[in-house]
Amino acid sequence: MRNNYFTRPIPSDILSLYLIQFSYYLSGVYLELYMDKRRKDSTLMLLHHFVTLALMYFSYMGRYLKHGCIIFFLNDISDAILETGKICLYINHRGGIQRPFGEFCCNAIFFFFTISWFYFRIYLYCVRLLHATNWCVYLLRDHWLPRMYLFFNGLLWTLFVMQLIWSYYILSMCIRLVTGKDKMLEDIREEEIEQSNGPFKNGISTAKKEK
Repeated sequence: MRNNYFTRPIPSDILSLYLIQFSYYLSGVYLELYMDKRRKDSTLMLLHHFVTLALMYFSYMGRYLKHGCIIFFLNDISDAILETGKICLYINHRGGIQRPFGEFCCNAIFFFFTISWFYFRIYLYCVRLLHATNWCVYLLRDHWLPRMYLFFNGLLWTLFVMQLIWSYYILSMCIRLVTGKDKMLEDIREEEIEQSNGPFKNGISTAKKEK
């Protein structure tokens, strides 16, 4: 192991990236707990934020900075497309009016989001990142810390399993759109919550209680 591996300074751009990402996911924990409405995957989303925060912290402390930056890259591309689609969907449904061109844009963005999700978060994440952090690190023994190796890769695999679960939701939405079961793009994560407990606003049911 190199003598200055843990003491050499971290580049300012990488440090800034870590601070921004850590702040973003930390705020996401608060939003998920107190502001966002309940969905079928709310617990999964909260767990995802905690796992991501742990990955950022331990990759920073263990100086696995390259791996951390790769995770940011793989996650943020599909996230950017997803948020763009959400904005388009909200604008399209503004005032209770559905606009055909808006529906086309939403479906097109969802198509590109699906492609980016499975390419970056499933294929590249598994074939490139997990392969590099598991098998390649084991072979090279570069900066070998057995306990850190097992813990860090355990978090990475946990994140991958959660992404597989979300992949199921994405594929379900694609199938429902293609088969015509849904005439427009809808978030299937909200269906059971709304049917069983009524509509939600900021995580609180707005349904009137029966007397």
